[in-house]
Amino acid sequence: MWELLEAMPKVLAKVPNAHLDLAGSGDLEQALAERIAGMGLSDAVTLHGSVPQEALPVLLRQASLFALPSHAEGMSNALLEGIACGLPVVVTDTGGTKELLDGNGLVIPMKDPSSLADAMIEILSDHSKRAAMRSASLKVADRYSWETLGRAYYEMYDDIIQSEGHPHVVQRPA
Repeated sequence: MWELLEAMPKVLAKVPNAHLDLAGSGDLEQALAERIAGMGLSDAVTLHGSVPQEALPVLLRQASLFALPSHAEGMSNALLEGIACGLPVVVTDTGGTKELLDGNGLVIPMKDPSSLADAMIEILSDHSKRAAMRSASLKVADRYSWETLGRAYYEMYDDIIQSEGHPHVVQRPA
């Protein structure tokens, strides 16, 4: 998240109406608030604190992109939530983040606020690219829906049962 703050002056120079919304709470909230004020970014950055689960999609759908400049990540639930809301994404090449990209975002190096800013500017400045990435995110999200994953698990377990010579004991979902 520190890289997001460091990227904002460069983003604002090219996209003056850009706004950064940070959701979540933790030990760094006070330090973040102080850093935002110290950088003169109070008008361009909002700390939302803890956002109730039912309000998160509303906040995400108001965004133009989702940035996750993480240093360590598996298959990020936060990233999946952004993708499920149809957002173009900017991620670092860590853990499982790259696996969730299929025309729906850009991968940047870790700990590189300048590359982060460039990627954000690229997406924010190009409406047609943003629209194409939004559509691609929704397609990626469909691959991770409960229905799609449930069917994949069913098929996997059914194949295991059948390959071991057991009778078909699993009821196929409708």
